[in-house]
Amino acid sequence: MVAEDETTLDMLRASGFFGIREKDFHLLVSSAITGYASSSGPHLTPSQVIIGTGTGGLVKQNQVSDPYWYREARFSHMTRLDLPSSSTTSDSESIPGLLSGCESLDEAANIILEGLVTLLAKSMNMLPADLDTAKPANHYGVDSLVAVGTRNWVFRETGVDVSVFEILSEGSMRSLAGDIAKKCRFVPEELRGGE
Repeated sequence: MVAEDETTLDMLRASGFFGIREKDFHLLVSSAITGYASSSGPHLTPSQVIIGTGTGGLVKQNQVSDPYWYREARFSHMTRLDLPSSSTTSDSESIPGLLSGCESLDEAANIILEGLVTLLAKSMNMLPADLDTAKPANHYGVDSLVAVGTRNWVFRETGVDVSVFEILSEGSMRSLAGDIAKKCRFVPEELRGGE
């Protein structure tokens, strides 16, 4: 149904439902059939498994309105999962503030890269140190939904409009950050070479 009607997919995403990777789906089906979450030990799978519902962090990252299940007490813990830390930062500590104080284009690219790696690691349930910035984001299973959230983050933090295809391309995360730095209006113009 979703494959035949793109508006249904858009409606589901706007309602806070998120897709999962195919290999994760196969693992869930296998776990439901066998009753075990992995073949390495007796970790029984719960009788009911909920998938595709967004945590608080995913909902915020993808800028969707609060899903209807947020109003139910049994799902209330999900609203608090994956949220960024609530510590307040001054303007000089924000990404636009840091970028405006850069002394080189490489410094700006590194700030953007650090933000990208942190965002992607959180989206993929990985540690930032586990991501090799010389590899493309799609190497780590970044799908179109995560790419849309990344695109929104890039625009919000740098003012640069990148496409989902650029995020999912075979270019490295480091080169993507460099391209964004060259177009970022917060980076001093003399560093961007007047671009």
